[in-house]
Amino acid sequence: MKKYILLFVLYIAGFHVLFAQFWGPTNPSGTDEDLYDVYFTGIDKGYVVGGNGLILYTVSGGITWTEQNSGVSGYLHGIVFTDNATGYAVGNNGLVLKHMFEEGIMDESADSPVHLYPNPATGQLHLDLSRIEGPVHLDVYTVQGVKIFSGSHLKKNYALDVSSWAPGIYIAEIQYANHTGKYKFCVQ
Repeated sequence: MKKYILLFVLYIAGFHVLFAQFWGPTNPSGTDEDLYDVYFTGIDKGYVVGGNGLILYTVSGGITWTEQNSGVSGYLHGIVFTDNATGYAVGNNGLVLKHMFEEGIMDESADSPVHLYPNPATGQLHLDLSRIEGPVHLDVYTVQGVKIFSGSHLKKNYALDVSSWAPGIYIAEIQYANHTGKYKFCVQ
């Protein structure tokens, strides 16, 4: 009888191993910070938040991660997106960050009237506005939606000093002739 019980237990244990789902490590995030929450807005696009204001972003389903500048040094404990364009991260002491997602951001194309270079920028970001007639207004926002620069009546070849800006992704909102275009650029 003991032999049959032992065989039954081994059978059940083997059955469990065959059909169990295991969690395993994926590619590392590249940080030593504690990670507190993850949220994917699609199959490949996702965010991770953690200690010291850490926000990581992936467009490869977690194979590679890129750090984004949150602008804060406190802990971020949670992240959620209410739709494809609006996300929120929460942290210590009532901190709430709002994220401007890429929806509505224009990619530069051959027929675009705006050209930003170099992208990513280190010292200066050049804006070639020579294909635009009339006055041009520029606002620059962090990915959290905080306006950090505003300028009007820009020259057709305008150089924006970004040398003191934190590394990260920024949104240039350019207004001209009853038109508004949003362009993403990166500062290293």
